[in-house]
Amino acid sequence: MMNNGTTDQATQATWLQQFLRWTIPCDLGFALVQAVAAGLSSDPVTALTATITLGYGLVLMVAYHLTQRGRQRAAVMAICAGMLGAALLFTLLRPALALAIVVVPLLVVTIALPYVSRRGLRRLTWTCWLAAVLILVLGQFLSQTAEPPSGFVLVFRMSALATVIGLILLLLSQFNQRLTGMLLRTRAAEERYSLAAQGANDGLWDWDLRTDSVYYSPRWKAMLGYAEQAIGDSPHEWFERIHPDDLARVRAELAVHLQGLTPHFESEHRMRDALGHYQWMLVRGVAIRDGTGRAIRMAGSQTDITPRKHIEAQLRHAASHDALTGLPNRVLLMERLEQALARAKQTPDYRFALLFLDLDRFKIINDSLGHTLGDELLIAVVARLAAVCQPHLLARLGGDEFTILCDRLQDVADASALAERVQAALTAPLLLDDLEVCISVSIGIVVSHERYTRPEELLRDADLALYHAKAGGRARYALFDQEMHLRAMQRLHLETELRRAIERREFCVVYQPIVALATGQISGFEALVRWCHPQRGLLPPSEFLAVAEETGLLAPISWFVLAEACRQMRAWQVATANERMTINVNLCAAQCAQPDLVQRVQAVLEQSGLPPNTLQLEITEGVMMETSSLAPEALADLRALGVKLQIDDFGTGYSSLGALHRLPINALKIDRGFIANLAPRSDSRQLVEAITSLAHTLGMEVIAEGIETEQQLAVLQAIACDFGQGYLFAKPLLAEEAFALLPARRPLVGANKTPSGTSSTADARLTTPRAA
Repeated sequence: MMNNGTTDQATQATWLQQFLRWTIPCDLGFALVQAVAAGLSSDPVTALTATITLGYGLVLMVAYHLTQRGRQRAAVMAICAGMLGAALLFTLLRPALALAIVVVPLLVVTIALPYVSRRGLRRLTWTCWLAAVLILVLGQFLSQTAEPPSGFVLVFRMSALATVIGLILLLLSQFNQRLTGMLLRTRAAEERYSLAAQGANDGLWDWDLRTDSVYYSPRWKAMLGYAEQAIGDSPHEWFERIHPDDLARVRAELAVHLQGLTPHFESEHRMRDALGHYQWMLVRGVAIRDGTGRAIRMAGSQTDITPRKHIEAQLRHAASHDALTGLPNRVLLMERLEQALARAKQTPDYRFALLFLDLDRFKIINDSLGHTLGDELLIAVVARLAAVCQPHLLARLGGDEFTILCDRLQDVADASALAERVQAALTAPLLLDDLEVCISVSIGIVVSHERYTRPEELLRDADLALYHAKAGGRARYALFDQEMHLRAMQRLHLETELRRAIERREFCVVYQPIVALATGQISGFEALVRWCHPQRGLLPPSEFLAVAEETGLLAPISWFVLAEACRQMRAWQVATANERMTINVNLCAAQCAQPDLVQRVQAVLEQSGLPPNTLQLEITEGVMMETSSLAPEALADLRALGVKLQIDDFGTGYSSLGALHRLPINALKIDRGFIANLAPRSDSRQLVEAITSLAHTLGMEVIAEGIETEQQLAVLQAIACDFGQGYLFAKPLLAEEAFALLPARRPLVGANKTPSGTSSTADARLTTPRAA
């Protein structure tokens, strides 16, 4: 579709061609009449006028071809120049015709009016006026030579005037068409503008800066609740309704635009409506400038954006507040910490504290009661916390983690006192759906210090203090000190080293003999892990197992130990032709929780070639009894493979006789804590004897660990304990050292005589991080 400019040019070309199609025949007709008159009268002057008229006809034909090529301006200039030239020549030849010819300059201006610019039209008008004066002067003062017959002159004048009048009427008709088209386009534009304004639902304004008056549309007034006559035309009607907090900014934005520094004016501000309420408005506008660049007028629109502002406020609130409790969330907390740090930097005596709260055992409560009651519990806890935290900022980080920003701290004791009030507030049970729930909270406290530059550092140290509080027994608070950070960095470094050690296979397995107490012969070995640290040497489990367990690295280490121990034991069985020698390997909680536990154990056995009945898996009492860690079906499947199962560290957990009777257990391993105090008439002897009797009654064997003295050995032999291990027999040994004990086949202890051993702290289990 052509645009308006292209359409107007096409229309002008059509009108010009229509004018030329009417004019060219008339001109050639005049030339023919003049030629006939020249032949009849033998008048050379008439012959010259006929020639001039014919020449002008040729000019008109050239102009017609120019319009066909789209050169309307050149065609108009040719028509006008030819017409003025012909009129002057006619006047020189026939001064008596001046009164008829003097209308030609007027006709020239009329023809050129739609096609030339304003400056060109001024020049053409002056030229035509001078030409008209010249025609009149020539007609008045030139001598009348060879005057044609009066009848011819009369007919010529009448014909010329009729032609000119016809041309003027033709032009007027074209002007009428143009004017009608312009009016139709203007009316259509006004309708489009009106529909657009109604559709946009905007208020319009038009400010005449020269008279300082403003037109406010009815919609502009209506969106503020005013009637048509209630608002005048002064700029004061606008500015006096702007919110006082926004007025200076709006005036500054307006001044910047009026100075020409911005292409458009745009401002969001509040305006008072007829009821005295403030509504948010978006005002846009643009200035119109004169030739010097000075703004003389400005017009624009006003849009009610109050609903949008309400939605934005809701989104900002949602982004900075917790949906469940309505408390500030991490985003808002970090902003407030930023402000507190900035203030502490500017005011040296300003101090604040951050308390990091974590509800004790919340996960257990949440899993037991369900998430709905868990949410109600959190809401009830928040209500109690809010009552004691005023005026400090209470925020929820997520889950059961909360923080309190204690502002304007006078002393560290103030933070400790606040922590005590928080703990006291949660002492009384909470009633949830007719259930009484008791909850406690652990708190980590960090006090502002010049070393802190970012909120993340404060949150990190408060979290470290919280971890320290939980490690100390929960339901308590701890104040951060630099030692905590140092230990955390060491722990992080150890975790990084552990991950690299797994990748580089820096772990090795040592073996401690398990002895049949009745014969003193080695029945097997327990596989224990060591870390061959490249800088620190051989490290016992107490140095790394706790971190490995908490970081999820214990399972891959344990699988390595199982595979290596099975491979080594099979090699010893083949070398000694002893297929009954057993290997004991500890299973950690993470391994027991894996759904493919049985399949992985079976794969290790198949790869190593070890007979399943010579593998004895040790599982701690706590893991064995916790069905969430180890399903009973997994135990049965392991027994179905032929693998034997032992309860490690028996007596330290919470086993029941019913559970022991149902579980497919082959042996109980008595914890070293009971063996350490073992004497002929001690309580420990009675307890160990009871455990041994119970195990034998249930068809299980008993292994005592941590045997270090001959007295302990004698008591165990007296109560018919089956097996034992400890430093009395041997320390955990490297594979080569352990193998050296096997070919001699000599008893490590006799039935009535035991060799002396080097007393030392017993070795740690893979799943129990105690010092070796």
